[in-house]
Amino acid sequence: MVPRWTSNLLFYKRFIDDVIGIWIPDPDPSKDAQLWSDFCKDMNGCQGLKWKCEPPSKKVNFMDLTISIVNNKIETDLYEKDLNLYLYIPPHSSHPRGVFTGLISGQVLRIRRLCSNQSNAAANIRNFQARLLARGHIPCNLNPLFTRAE
Repeated sequence: MVPRWTSNLLFYKRFIDDVIGIWIPDPDPSKDAQLWSDFCKDMNGCQGLKWKCEPPSKKVNFMDLTISIVNNKIETDLYEKDLNLYLYIPPHSSHPRGVFTGLISGQVLRIRRLCSNQSNAAANIRNFQARLLARGHIPCNLNPLFTRAE
């Protein structure tokens, strides 16, 4: 399927049932709309899955990322679903201490790597810390772990 669309599809990646691509539009908007429609039909005739094709845009949520094109540059930020309950390990869990330390270190590293804008990364780290506080953790236990993870 992809070889048929090489003049319009600059980039195409699939991860199980999620696909992302970069669509190069035709200069003629009406022809481009028809090509996009045909591409979506091809996608739905392929591999036995029913795909939801969203119209091309300069901003998309893909897995745990928001990917945007701003001033001809790609920017990324953390994407979190509205219904995520953020049920992190509670403070009185029987998990070894290292598991919780690893959770914080891993999440801070993940956020720093996924966010191209450092002020967005800092805000996401603050949100993560606030969610841990909402789970019952106390600042005097959290703050040293976040300091070490930064």
